[in-house]
Amino acid sequence: MPSHNHTLHHAWVHQFCHSYERDKDLLFASAGNYSVIGGAVERVERASGCNDGMWYARKSLPIKEWGDAGIEAAKRTLLQEAQVLVAARHGHVVKVIETYFLKNEYDIRFAIVMEHADANLDVYLKHRTTLQKVSQLTGWFGCLIGVTTYIHGLGIQHKNIKPSNILVKNRRVLLSDFGISQASLRITTPTMISPFARRSAVKDYCAPEVEDGSTHGQPADIFSLGAVFLEMLIAHSYYPEREMLEESLTSQDGRSYAGSALKPLLLPDEWCHKVLAYSEKMLQVVPEQRPPADELNSAWLSLQPSDRPLTPCTCLGSRG
Repeated sequence: MPSHNHTLHHAWVHQFCHSYERDKDLLFASAGNYSVIGGAVERVERASGCNDGMWYARKSLPIKEWGDAGIEAAKRTLLQEAQVLVAARHGHVVKVIETYFLKNEYDIRFAIVMEHADANLDVYLKHRTTLQKVSQLTGWFGCLIGVTTYIHGLGIQHKNIKPSNILVKNRRVLLSDFGISQASLRITTPTMISPFARRSAVKDYCAPEVEDGSTHGQPADIFSLGAVFLEMLIAHSYYPEREMLEESLTSQDGRSYAGSALKPLLLPDEWCHKVLAYSEKMLQVVPEQRPPADELNSAWLSLQPSDRPLTPCTCLGSRG
């Protein structure tokens, strides 16, 4: 007799994950390039006959390239990743519209259709936006802590927190891509191993233990979020000097951020020192020394008027 979880899994597959054999049967059609997320993501719109005038984003992954692990193993892994994204429903998690497999004579592809965003956080951190938009960053610390606390409370690890996976829509930040693009790694290995070349701590936001081959746990998410926080602080307070400061933010072994490099340069505002202090804790090399998300959330919920412009998340509907 199948287990309860097995039954729920198949019910989810039939209700939420569709299968198609022809492109013309798809509910969404390509509407051009979409660089907000990157990594095999395109802008789509509803197909003719049911077009609602809205854009969506579609991430498509080929399965035939996944080596000897087997098509069915690959499909199960991708479905598990998609289920995680659906289970993490929250006002600061990108909304999933549809998932499906497309099987034709050439290959099998798995696709996730998501809500469309205006930009990603990387745009705000890389000199490609206005100072007025950069000023929004201070409100997003609390939002990112809140959503991380929520998914960790569900037992979910994001596994791939970085600015390009934090979308911005209507001035709201949205976590996206819960390790789906890296799912193939877990088919052949028991851990989430991310490339970690010299200075890639700035690029990949990877925790040291993950680079060393350990299992990706929730403390690794905290490390990645701390790296993002540090870049948000730099972008907000040292906008013209970001590239120069970035060079000094990795230690000699290239694995940890040296927040002390910022201390002599910090503005006198108390909130800057508070963010830096928490970022340093989140970027500890030893996973057990990093504060858990609920501890960070409690700290943000306890913010005082003197801590402005830092605030806890006040977004309506942040619980989905």
